[in-house]
Amino acid sequence: MLDEIIKQISQIIDQLSESQLRVAQYLLNNRLPEVASNTAAQIGQKVGVSEATVIRFAVTAGFKGYADLQEQVRQALTQGFLVTKLKESLDPKQDQESLLASCLKRQKELLECTFSSLNSQDFDQAVNLILSASHIGTVGFRSSASVSWYLGNYLQMMLGNAWVFSMSAGFYHEQLYHLEPEDLLITVSFSRYTKATQEITEIAKKHGTNILALTDSPVSPVARLADVALLIPANFSSFQISTLGAMAVAEALLTAVAQRVPEQAEQRLRIFEADIAKYVF
Repeated sequence: MLDEIIKQISQIIDQLSESQLRVAQYLLNNRLPEVASNTAAQIGQKVGVSEATVIRFAVTAGFKGYADLQEQVRQALTQGFLVTKLKESLDPKQDQESLLASCLKRQKELLECTFSSLNSQDFDQAVNLILSASHIGTVGFRSSASVSWYLGNYLQMMLGNAWVFSMSAGFYHEQLYHLEPEDLLITVSFSRYTKATQEITEIAKKHGTNILALTDSPVSPVARLADVALLIPANFSSFQISTLGAMAVAEALLTAVAQRVPEQAEQRLRIFEADIAKYVF
């Protein structure tokens, strides 16, 4: 459990140097889950210390190194994390108006963090991968499924060459046979990472398929396999992982694709609208 790691860190506070103490204070301020999806260098950048300081902090705290601390945090996140965060997020004294304001404020901060963390060159490369692909598959399960569905369906509407991987009956392996070296797999994966997403990405990589990852860390399982990884912060401030940042990036990708091939996108969307006109109002 995270509580045990917090206790372990708290017990060595007096042994820390001034810079290491800053790391401890940052992590103990409800930021420990960030270790699961951030490198030592990234934590150091957030705190304002060096990567080496973060690593020395982990060793002083009784871990073999930062990688050991990261692994233990990841394991702890799978053991009652949602219940813990639910309890932390509930305040019986908070009225509905202030609750709404605080939730929206967190989402605003998440969008601002997403904007500042994205690399425009990586974004351009992502758009190029989409437009140069013969076929496009999108994959994401659990909280990432909505982003995968959104990207896959709208790319299909505009380009006509996309599909969304399905876990229906567990037969997603058959869909992998469609992927070739000239294709693209867009994989969406955020901590806590789904094994099926990683497995599909690994198999696609073996096929020589290009990989575009929407994920929260350069050390996430899918980021290490990706040709291009768009790093999008995840929100650990509540019991549910917010996909707002990922949805915003997905929308930006779709808009960029439409701007690059406006005639094709418009033509296909007109056909789509005509087809569904009798089913919607």
